[in-house]
Amino acid sequence: MLTKNPEDYLDSKGQPHVLVALRHNSNLSAQTSGLGGRRLRGELNNDKSAEIDNSGALHVDVTYYLAHQIHPVISRLCAPVEGTSPAQIAHCLTLDPSVYQSSASSVVYGAEDDIESEAILL
Repeated sequence: MLTKNPEDYLDSKGQPHVLVALRHNSNLSAQTSGLGGRRLRGELNNDKSAEIDNSGALHVDVTYYLAHQIHPVISRLCAPVEGTSPAQIAHCLTLDPSVYQSSASSVVYGAEDDIESEAILL
């Protein structure tokens, strides 16, 4: 997030977020001249993905997304499934399973329900 206009930054070359804002503003003014200043947000997003595709220097860090976006969600969804563990899920996602092995992963889900049902039977 910028705290002032992108043009007001003196050292814009050392600040990638300012460069992106400047490029966005220049592209936006050129593209919206025939639209009365209006443009759909989805169209802007499509333009940015084309910019990324055309740049050979930008690469997606797949390992980061698997480890920080996919693995936590899958682990939470599969936690109640008997026989699954965060380490096993990491292995399936081609991540290092040793990072996800811990004593917390051996928690048995649903054990509270078993204790309550035993108390009712007594």
